[in-house]
Amino acid sequence: IRKNQYHELISKSNESIKLDQLEKEEKSLRAERDNKNRILTNIRLNVAQEFEKVLMKYLKLLGLSNVRFKVDILPCNPSALGADEVTFLFSANPDFSPESLKSVASGGELSRIMLILSLEISKIFDSKIVLFDEPDVGLGGAVAEKLGEKISQLSKNSQVLCISHLPQVASFADTHLLISKRNLNGKTSISIDNLSKSDRIKEIARMLSGKKIEDEAIVLAKKMVK
Repeated sequence: IRKNQYHELISKSNESIKLDQLEKEEKSLRAERDNKNRILTNIRLNVAQEFEKVLMKYLKLLGLSNVRFKVDILPCNPSALGADEVTFLFSANPDFSPESLKSVASGGELSRIMLILSLEISKIFDSKIVLFDEPDVGLGGAVAEKLGEKISQLSKNSQVLCISHLPQVASFADTHLLISKRNLNGKTSISIDNLSKSDRIKEIARMLSGKKIEDEAIVLAKKMVK
């Protein structure tokens, strides 16, 4: 064997050894990945049932008395997030089967679900800002008050910004900003006013009774703010 042929054989032999080593490493890493994915899947399956119970409990308190919520966990190709495809299934009506949350839930329903998720997540993580855009759509009375309580509870651990047209929700705020839209010389102007305590009572009274503020509304507004 010539010298250059000898070196070529040695090189190919070394490459074969390296390839075998890499294949063994790949096999070992795949086995480790699959084992971790199985652990993650079991954790998800165990947590899903409790998560469903918590979510349905609070959604019923927030006016969705016939709600059904299910976490659907199906196998999929492995990724950095595991080997599961997780889908939230939702139905607010007893005569409809739960379907994909993003397809069937209204804006108000999604806001209430996000409120509950935020409440649960806030128990684990800090330094968050949460924005709710009219989560009280379709609500009123005691249910709206319960929603205000929950948002207030969330604000203990997070900065919460909530857009609302209901006095039951607005009365729980630490800071009440009044957003007004006006037409000035053919141009739309938007102003934001930070209400004082007295102005806040007047605004909640207006939300309760309309343009003509009744004395009873002022008394009730004071109680609500207190």
